[in-house]
Amino acid sequence: MDKLFLWEWKKINKLILCFILLISLFIMSILIILNAGSMTWIDSSGKKLSGKSAIDAKIATVSNIEGKVTSEKLINYVNEYKKFYKEGKEEDNKEYVKYCQPFEDYINRLVYPIYNDGNQELKNLITNLSNDELNNFYSNWDKAAIEKDGKHYTILENKAKKVDKPFIYEYNDGLFYLVDQFKDLFLFAFIVIAIVLSSIFSEDSLQGLEEVSMSTKYGRERLVIGKLKCGIFLSIVVYILFLLVMNIIVGSIFTLRGGNTSIQFINILSLWNISMGKGYLLLIFLGLLATMTMALFVMYISVKSRKSKRSLLLSFGLVIIPYIFLSEIEGTFLTPILGVIPINLIDAHRIFGSNIFYGLGSFQFPYIIISIILSVAMIFLTIKGIKKEVRNYKL
Repeated sequence: MDKLFLWEWKKINKLILCFILLISLFIMSILIILNAGSMTWIDSSGKKLSGKSAIDAKIATVSNIEGKVTSEKLINYVNEYKKFYKEGKEEDNKEYVKYCQPFEDYINRLVYPIYNDGNQELKNLITNLSNDELNNFYSNWDKAAIEKDGKHYTILENKAKKVDKPFIYEYNDGLFYLVDQFKDLFLFAFIVIAIVLSSIFSEDSLQGLEEVSMSTKYGRERLVIGKLKCGIFLSIVVYILFLLVMNIIVGSIFTLRGGNTSIQFINILSLWNISMGKGYLLLIFLGLLATMTMALFVMYISVKSRKSKRSLLLSFGLVIIPYIFLSEIEGTFLTPILGVIPINLIDAHRIFGSNIFYGLGSFQFPYIIISIILSVAMIFLTIKGIKKEVRNYKL
């Protein structure tokens, strides 16, 4: 194994690294557990359950209505809701359990978003829906998916036709949470990477062997390769660790069932023709790409700024500022640029929610393809930039 890689690995303060990791993983775990604790379900006796009990009760209930989301099913479930509202027993938990609760995912994630033409209340929308309208659910979905801001996008028609219908529904709260919150949960992993790697090229971290290595051109080349290997290896280890902990906790609480569920249960207007499980695997791949890009950006900041404190501040900015502000350009022609920014490359709402596609004749491909290409290009450009900075580094 590369001796300079091992040297860089030994330099890392393992105590500080473990402390930062434990704090970040603890916070992430608490957020997941709190989310699970907020889950509620009402059992057949009218008793309100919460947490793991509510999750188990929901799994037992909705397992009976899993499968293809046909128009006939939607008509039946909406009519059940209508019975509940017409009988005026909206405060009766037992009646709610009977008529509404089992079908909440169908109504809230499919029916309401498609037929809501503004800020219409669920009760008013459901009571006014006709069977004919529900029978044309997929025609209405096609129309909604290829329109944006009142404009009809002909280029999207072929994409809409290729989406498998009827949609598939399975209990999916665990996978839904992982996909929906992927960006937010991995913010903590990126913070760890920013802290640990921000000083890797700084002047105040150089030690005896490095000072000797920096004195020759060959030594500088070997040193930068060792640092790059160490930084990328460490970032991947952090990513895998967060991924394992996140999946273990979510899987033990919610289960990871629902891999065959249509991605439209994440975003109803998505034109991706994949399941939720495949969507999550795509996010895991993008997360690895984003992690490597983040690590290289932080190392470039380190070699450019040369001071640990300044590098740490700039690295934090690289993580936090895009997370807070840059989502505002989502869905515009600037969308591909977001993919170059690591934290936005794993934003499920941007990836699966944006229906703006590039078109080459009859072929259309999503912005995420451009984002991946740009990210890979940025990885190579950043490595080249780091090597150039080290070559020009003045002791």
